[in-house]
Amino acid sequence: METESRDVPQVRRWRFLTRLEAATLTLLPRHGVGRDEGFLQLEPTLVVDGGEEFGLNLGAPVRLRLWGGGE
Repeated sequence: METESRDVPQVRRWRFLTRLEAATLTLLPRHGVGRDEGFLQLEPTLVVDGGEEFGLNLGAPVRLRLWGGGE
């Protein structure tokens, strides 16, 4: 008795990762020239993993001035 083997379609598993990193930065004046400046830096990241055929890693740092700098 022969049986036919049927290919069972594999289900693609998608995985997602979201992340937000936050840090503060302080730039001090050099040799008494200029003023001190402070920043908040945020770096949002999105990672999408669709297996061997598809992957996406998207993110960019965003720096926000907290004090100092321009008039």
